Amino acid sequence: MENTEKIMELLHQGYITDKMREKTRLHKMEISLKKNNMEYKKAVEANDKASIAAYQDILNASVNEIHTLKEKQAFLREPTTNDYLYRMQQKQTFASKVAKYAEHKEAWCFHGTDIVGAKHIIESGQISSGADRLGHATSFDPRGKISVTNKDTVGTSVEQYMNLTGNFSYPAGCLFAIRAKDKTEYDKLSSTGWMIDNVNFKDNPGRLVAIITTPENIETVTKWAKENHIDVKKVMDFEKFIEKCKGYGPKFPPVRDQMRMGYDDEPKPKAEKKQQPQKNPLLIQKVRQH
Repeated sequence: MENTEKIMELLHQGYITDKMREKTRLHKMEISLKKNNMEYKKAVEANDKASIAAYQDILNASVNEIHTLKEKQAFLREPTTNDYLYRMQQKQTFASKVAKYAEHKEAWCFHGTDIVGAKHIIESGQISSGADRLGHATSFDPRGKISVTNKDTVGTSVEQYMNLTGNFSYPAGCLFAIRAKDKTEYDKLSSTGWMIDNVNFKDNPGRLVAIITTPENIETVTKWAKENHIDVKKVMDFEKFIEKCKGYGPKFPPVRDQMRMGYDDEPKPKAEKKQQPQKNPLLIQKVRQH
């Protein structure tokens, strides 16, 4: 406990530093944008086409960077002990549990992103590269493709992409559990650079298995899901996802069959048999006598 208190003191100091640094960074970016805009206007007046094109690219990139930074700053908050302990625990245990309990799952992939990226994905209703979703690159993913992991490599998505333990001044991001297009796409993951085609779960809701995040984010992510007509039951924390994995027994039908049947990834309760009224043997005997 004493060690945790020391860590929280350091994280609090880090939060103060992050707050000041991000504010300074935004101020510098806005000053740079104004200067470049002035140079762009000079190029327009001089009809310098080469400079006009160059400054247009610079201005577009600057506007995108400033917008992204402002979005990120909106989530900046002071770290809490409960959030810190929860995230550290999941870093240590989640990946191994997925490998163990999701073993029977066919064609399940995982895509991790920070909280801002998660908001964009939920609002757009699809997991796609930044180039497709925003019009400019936000990662190394080419147009039409997204990076994913499977049950054996999910630790990479959790530790490197969803900010689980990268910076506690910000909430953790989300881990999207999705179905590959088919088993062939899933089987070729390692030979295609761990990439699959973009996943549009707005048009194909059966391909979205779960949106996994920390307890801190559940209310916010559920709100986003509801606003964008996504099944809110698919928003869950790490433990609930593991329980979800445990709750299913043998292998499911192939993904194509699940989607054709409108499979929503929730166990269907067995239909109760209607109980037939018991016949009174004495009454039957009297009827026969008559």
